Amino acid sequence: MKTVSIKTFGCRLNQAESEQIISGFEQAGYCYVPDTRNADICIIHTCTVTGTAESKCLQEARRIRRTRPAALIVLAGCAVENNRKLLEHSGADMQVGQQDKFRIHELVKDSLPQHFPADESPSQTSPRRRSRALLKIQTGCNFRCAYCIVPDVRGNPQSRDAATVLTEAEQMIASGFREIVVTGVNIGLYHSAGGGLVELLKQLAALPGIGRLRISSLEMTTVEYDLIELIARTPAICKFLHCPLQSGSDSILKAMGRRYTADEFSNFIRRAAALIPGIGLGTDIICGYPGENDDDYRKTCELVETLPFSNLHVFPFSPRPGTPAAAIHQESVPEKVIRQRCANLIALGNRKRNSFIGSFANSPVEILVEKVKNGMGRGWTAEYIKAGVSCRNDERGKLIRAIAGKTDGDTLLCRR
Repeated sequence: MKTVSIKTFGCRLNQAESEQIISGFEQAGYCYVPDTRNADICIIHTCTVTGTAESKCLQEARRIRRTRPAALIVLAGCAVENNRKLLEHSGADMQVGQQDKFRIHELVKDSLPQHFPADESPSQTSPRRRSRALLKIQTGCNFRCAYCIVPDVRGNPQSRDAATVLTEAEQMIASGFREIVVTGVNIGLYHSAGGGLVELLKQLAALPGIGRLRISSLEMTTVEYDLIELIARTPAICKFLHCPLQSGSDSILKAMGRRYTADEFSNFIRRAAALIPGIGLGTDIICGYPGENDDDYRKTCELVETLPFSNLHVFPFSPRPGTPAAAIHQESVPEKVIRQRCANLIALGNRKRNSFIGSFANSPVEILVEKVKNGMGRGWTAEYIKAGVSCRNDERGKLIRAIAGKTDGDTLLCRR
């Protein structure tokens, strides 16, 4: 039987869509393998949010070409959509954009039949299964932030029908998944005949057998306080929100094309923390946006310091060709300054994360066990804290209630 592997870069939406891509191959008679060294077809599901992400995709293609010279290598997704010349620099055999990536198995059959299996019966094995399922509810965004290439490669917002989403979630529950992650490009823009995101989450949380429901990254200007109140009164929804801030300076937020002020963002985060005690709060920060001066950076640090964040993702500004921000060369911040600003904010984020983790000492937590080794299970709490607890091999994928104890680095060690 022919084999296929996939390496996914970027967001949770990409991860969810990778599952869909591989399902198409399985139905076409391929067998999924996790290691590219054993694959006849190697798919690289690309990301183009930053230049670094795109470079890593190309590096992976070249690595596979060196280690698996006979394999068919396919570049797919956002980076291909953004740069159709990737093939020239990667050593890959095919490139497939957003519109066609769910039919790569068909394209292989049409153009390269030697890579298509003679036995077209569906594969019965799926060793890629994770402990959590990724539920795609929408794609696309029309916010057009000045630095962001995503609207160009993902298009305008498109929501999946609520009935289809609910049916897929029921299948995930029946398959044994104990956590479902609701994902998309800008999930706050979700809308179906039955309503928006909040209504969909209500229906998902009420499904029989649901373990817990996690919400992926959310723009605070889309649903805001109705969502906070829903999380506060719904035990099945994880007490965690990731809302990108990007900058604590109003002048930089305006230049970025963000749709809120620093005070509005602060009020939203404080409201969430007040209504949902113990909630995990994550955010994204871009350092070195063109025109960011010392005062702008200071305002960002001060805002991050005062807000109860538990996770901080810090990125250097990455100019994406074709975006308004990429054209502002005269206002570029020196690379050395950007590196130092990133390092300072990462250190601040680590301190805040460790403080948040320590606040759970002797408190009850619920852990989704994702790995078990030598009697120790590793996974994540509902608040998105990395945790360890003693457990059996057959408890992988289960939700375990435990009591938080001491910390080991960024891991909360728990007892049952």
